Amino acid sequence: MRLSLLVLLAMSAPGCATAHRATSDGLTGNSALDYYPLLLGWGWAYDVESDGRKVLALYSVVERRQNVAVIKNGDDHIEYLVQPDGIARREGNLPGDYLVKLPMSVGATWPVSSGQATVVEAGRQVTLPSGSYGDCAVVEEVRAQPSRVTRTTYCKGTGPVQIEMRVYNPMKLDFETVVRATILSVTRPEDAAKSD
Repeated sequence: MRLSLLVLLAMSAPGCATAHRATSDGLTGNSALDYYPLLLGWGWAYDVESDGRKVLALYSVVERRQNVAVIKNGDDHIEYLVQPDGIARREGNLPGDYLVKLPMSVGATWPVSSGQATVVEAGRQVTLPSGSYGDCAVVEEVRAQPSRVTRTTYCKGTGPVQIEMRVYNPMKLDFETVVRATILSVTRPEDAAKSD
């Protein structure tokens, strides 16, 4: 299950380092960071369902250096590169698969390992038990080996609010949901400063 959580929630070439500051509405002025604000002080709590069990998963940005963002989840650290054209998982000093790639408009596609990512919805309103989120985009990653589909809903000023991974089950000749994560709460830098 731990591997499934990391694969599912591990959201994110060296580029120009640019300073970005979150505004009171959560937006940064960099549209990739608006969809996934990887800035110090941001944190996300998710209700994660897998194998019939629910767990709480906490993620927080613990380090920013130039264009590198480090997210902590338990003892694990996940590194991302914040590029002018999007946010990618870090592989050495190079960008790996992009999580968010500009423009975030319906039909935009980019390659990912063993597959392709596509923006399947944009400008969407999402209502979850934790609240309503506006200006959301849904990115669908379709991969082979094993055949799987991951749908992540990124909302401007918040980040990923819903993630679902479905894997093909040859016994049922259909895809089954193996992991689903739903946002419970978001901590913004100004929230962290108030609690100090």
